[in-house]
Amino acid sequence: GLDRPLFLRILRFGLPSGLHLFLDVSSFSVFVLMTGHMGALPLAVSNIALSINTLAFMPLVGISIAAGTLVGQYQGRREPAIAARAGWNSLKVALAYMAFMAATYVLMGRAYFYLFSERDGGGFTLDELLSIGRYLLIMMATWGLLDTVNVVLAGALKGAGDTRFVMWYSVGVSWGILVPGQWFVIYHLQRGILASWAFLTFVIMIMSVGFLW
Repeated sequence: GLDRPLFLRILRFGLPSGLHLFLDVSSFSVFVLMTGHMGALPLAVSNIALSINTLAFMPLVGISIAAGTLVGQYQGRREPAIAARAGWNSLKVALAYMAFMAATYVLMGRAYFYLFSERDGGGFTLDELLSIGRYLLIMMATWGLLDTVNVVLAGALKGAGDTRFVMWYSVGVSWGILVPGQWFVIYHLQRGILASWAFLTFVIMIMSVGFLW
């Protein structure tokens, strides 16, 4: 039959983790939808830049899972000092990887956009895409390093059992700052994609400060 105590523990740790992922992804989806009101070129460049970022983001998810696994194992063995060291070492590995990727964003922006300009550039030339894209890649290099902190430490904190803080803080920043802030920048101030991405960088910085704390 159903082991009720075990079922309740699964809900206690699993539900906040699932809600965090759903609400975090949905808030970013709302941001992407908002950028669609800026015009065809900014939308195309933003979507291409986010597609490029997927190259860096997916390995970070793997490192985050590894961090959560190691931290959880050592916490279960009642070795919190080693658990903490495992979490911080995971972050160091992830930052080294992301620093390399960030450098390619800055130094190889033209090569990245060339991959998309022929088929997925919305009919725009490579130079048109780069007129905005090179600045987005610079910002992406910055917030990529900050987001590395968020992704890896969120995994480590979940491994330690602190799923509620991860959920409430992430959701609070995403839906309390990112979504209304982007609405204000895009619709009220009527700023362009560069201002929107600059605000995104600022929000990710706020997120990383909380997870570091």
